[in-house]
Amino acid sequence: MILPQNFHRHDRDFIYTRLRPLPYRFQKALAERYNDTYCTQQPPRFAANCELRETCEQLDNISYRLGCDDDAIVELARRYAHRCLLCRQRGYESVAKVCHAVEIEPPPVESSEDIPGAIARMVDECWWRRQLRKKHARGLEQCALALNLVSQKKGKYCSDETLSRRKSQQARNRQLLATLEAINESTGEVFSLEEIVALSVSNPKIRRAELMTRIAGFELMAKELGDAAEFYTLTCPSRMHAAHSGTGERNRKYDGTTPRESQQYLCQVWSRIRSKCKREGIAFYGFRVAEPQHDGTPHWHLLLFTQPENTGSLRAIVKHYALQTDPNEPGAQQHRFKPVKIDPAKGTATGYIAKYISKNIDGYALDQDLFGGDPVKGAERVEAWARTWGIRQFQQIGGPPVSIWRELRRIHNSPDHIHGTLLGEAHQYADAGNWCEFIKTLGGPVV
Repeated sequence: MILPQNFHRHDRDFIYTRLRPLPYRFQKALAERYNDTYCTQQPPRFAANCELRETCEQLDNISYRLGCDDDAIVELARRYAHRCLLCRQRGYESVAKVCHAVEIEPPPVESSEDIPGAIARMVDECWWRRQLRKKHARGLEQCALALNLVSQKKGKYCSDETLSRRKSQQARNRQLLATLEAINESTGEVFSLEEIVALSVSNPKIRRAELMTRIAGFELMAKELGDAAEFYTLTCPSRMHAAHSGTGERNRKYDGTTPRESQQYLCQVWSRIRSKCKREGIAFYGFRVAEPQHDGTPHWHLLLFTQPENTGSLRAIVKHYALQTDPNEPGAQQHRFKPVKIDPAKGTATGYIAKYISKNIDGYALDQDLFGGDPVKGAERVEAWARTWGIRQFQQIGGPPVSIWRELRRIHNSPDHIHGTLLGEAHQYADAGNWCEFIKTLGGPVV
């Protein structure tokens, strides 16, 4: 049990009661904050006790999730599923109330036909496990952000607790996949699911290779069309950052915005940019990378290809919407939007974005990360961050859907009846790993 160094003797029981239910690191962070407030605010006793009470009241909403392990979550899932089962006869609304009681969104229902399926999910213990694990992970991380436990000084990108939870989850998944087998009924071949997953884009090496293939294909396409490459970085307003980048100290402007909410903000900004470009007739294509800053707040890197005469207009539009919120705050003009024109004489666009792809997948071929640490360990924390907050790290902009590419690559010998057709030609290029010719076959990068 951690107690602050500075407090009035009559407040000991009050402080002890507030801190005792919390994990050790959370106790320590709150004790340090209490000391800081006690020594800097006036009147010290009143200010420190009020801040401790207000902070703990916020944590109380998810207190049952802070200290529980996965076994406790499994038991909770069983109980809630059983409770839903008892309410099933009274209809969807009655079952949905069980979800609302623990702040979990019930499955959406658009028509009466959706009701049986929604109820079936809510009485399923596995559905409850997924929902409670997600709620636990995000609640824990939100508390860690509020207590300044996520920064380059304490735990970059995500808290140590979240990283440990993610590693445990991955170990459970590997153990389960190793015990399950898939049988090819036509040939009798037997494969473990662990082997099959290793051959899919779930494998970081394959995922990275596919992304680089598609980016290189876009760049080759741009060279053929004479398009120019632009690289933009978009960041969030300072009130969405929990800690200062230089010192790692708590940002007193922080308004409690979670990384998921910050990602939604960036998506809104991007939606306005796309709409404006469409009205202006500016077409572009490329890739977007969403990655965490040291305190877990996401920022975007955009590699865009467009016609040379459109680069000035595109840059102006992106800057306008990037600075639409809080444009006059200190540092906004320097940090919220950073444009870079890719000069082919100095290097390729693919080479420019390669480090961002590697840094956010497995740290391949990097000597160190942004903060001088081990890039592999940094990539592990980035992966835990993305999984916890449900953030899509990589997004293709323009071009045909990658699902077509992936499905065609599964076919080793194309059927005779598609030879000489558009589908047959697309399969030929997909099988050869030629993204440039593949997108040309399906209509080009901005179809």
